[in-house]
Formats: sequence, C-alpha cells, structure tokens
Amino acid sequence: RDLTARRAMEQKSRDLAAAEAAHIATASKNAELERLNQILQERSGELARQTEEAQALAEEIEQSNEELQTALIEAEQARASAAAAEEFSRSILESIADPFVVVDADWRYEFVNQPAARMMESTIRNSGGVVGKNMWELYPDIVGSAFESPLRRSASERIATRFEAYYPRRGEWTSLQCYPLPRGGIAVQWRDITQQKRGEEAAMME
Repeated sequence: RDLTARRAMEQKSRDLAAAEAAHIATASKNAELERLNQILQERSGELARQTEEAQALAEEIEQSNEELQTALIEAEQARASAAAAEEFSRSILESIADPFVVVDADWRYEFVNQPAARMMESTIRNSGGVVGKNMWELYPDIVGSAFESPLRRSASERIATRFEAYYPRRGEWTSLQCYPLPRGGIAVQWRDITQQKRGEEAAMME
C-alpha cells in the first residue's frame, strides 16, 4: 500500500505537537521572564528607595558632624575664655600685696594668694598647702576668739565687715576685711597692724 499520505499526516501531527510544545515552552519562559522582570523592577525600586534613604542619612550625618564640630569649636572657645577669665582674676588677686583668701560656704579654702600662703604655712607648718582644707580645723585656736564672730556674721548675714583682733599665736594685731561672695563663702583680706597698735599704746602712756 502507498503510505506516503499517511506518513505525511503523521509527520504533520508530530510537527504540530512540537510546535505546540515549543509554543507552551516559550509562553512559560515568557511568563517566567515577566515574573523575574517584575521582581527586578521591585528590587530596583527598593534599591532606589534605600539609596535615597542612605543619601538622606549621609546628609543628616554630615549636618550632625558639622553641628558637632561647631559645638566643639564653641565649647573650646568658651573653655579658653573661661580659662583666660580665671587667669585674669587670679592675676588680679595675686597682685594684692596683703594676705588674701577665699573660703567657700563650708569654710574650705578655695584661693590663697602668695602673701597669705607664706604666712599661713609658716604658722601651721603645713607643707601640703591649705587649699581645700577647712579653716576652723586648721585654726582651732580662733574658734571662740575675737575672729570667729565677725567672720561668721559676714558669711551668714551676707554683709561686709571690718574688724581688728589680736592673734596670740603670732603675737600680732590684725586688721581684717571680709566680703561675702555671691555663691556663698567669703573673701578675707588682712593686714598686720601691730606696729600701729604699739604706737597707739605708747601714745596713751605718755
């Protein structure tokens, strides 16, 4: 029998089946490519958002760094100004020829100029200095003396006082001036007036 037509039909069926399979495979691949493309677009959008956020964060960090740098510069300038002001104040206090001290609200020495330091250290024989130490503990002999009441009065009533008193330990008469300080405590300046007192006593005996 002549099978040419049959064979041709079978080949055509196979060709159609192959073409259908190829079409299905192509459609599947196109769908997969579409899905992958959508995922890529979503990830690209997310990456773009992350990039924008990163840029915004970088700008914020840069601005914060600039503000921090400015604050550090201002703080350093303020520290330098405060140090200069303190040094200026200290130089003024050191220039006072008479003994001069500052005690805080707890009667601890905060500042002692050189004339006061020499006199005090020679009196109490304290090689470690007196700054930070309590006045009444260093000088227990002035508790209850003519020195205590005016000193405490100046500190408690916040008034300037001036008085004279005799200090037996040194055998000297002293003229003291006390000034209350805004943050508590007082500043005390004194002067040896022993010769003046002796002259007054001598004049009275004549």
